[in-house]
This record gives sequence, structure tokens and C-alpha cells, in this order.
Amino acid sequence: MDVAARSSIADPTRAPEGEQRIRWVARHSPVLNRLARERLSDGALRGRRVAVVVHLEAKTAYLATLLADAGA
Repeated sequence: MDVAARSSIADPTRAPEGEQRIRWVARHSPVLNRLARERLSDGALRGRRVAVVVHLEAKTAYLATLLADAGA
């Protein structure tokens, strides 16, 4: 997913750093990964719109990525 193309960020030069943090969270988030495997991998949110209106840190950004991957 190209985050910079889908987001409005203050300093686009920092996008690679943010993506690296999200990848770290993905490797260290057993609960979210299990949720993704068991509940979201079948496109359960396909056609639904999910809004995440918070300051995104890496953990929240990873959750948003999982929701998008589930079709939201």
C-alpha cells in the first residue's frame, strides 16, 4: 500500500520512516495479526467505509492497514 498516495502528511520525506515503524509493529503484534487471520482475511469489510480519525502512530497505522486489506 502506498501510504503517501492515500494520505495527507506534513512532511512526506518522513514517510519511509513511518512505513518502517508500521512494518515493525506488524512483526510484533500477535493480537492484531491473529484478528487479521481469523476475522479480516476473507474481506469481511469489503464495501464498508472505515474512518480512523486520530493521530496515527505506528500501531494505529498498522490497524488501519489491516482494515484496508480486509476490504474497508
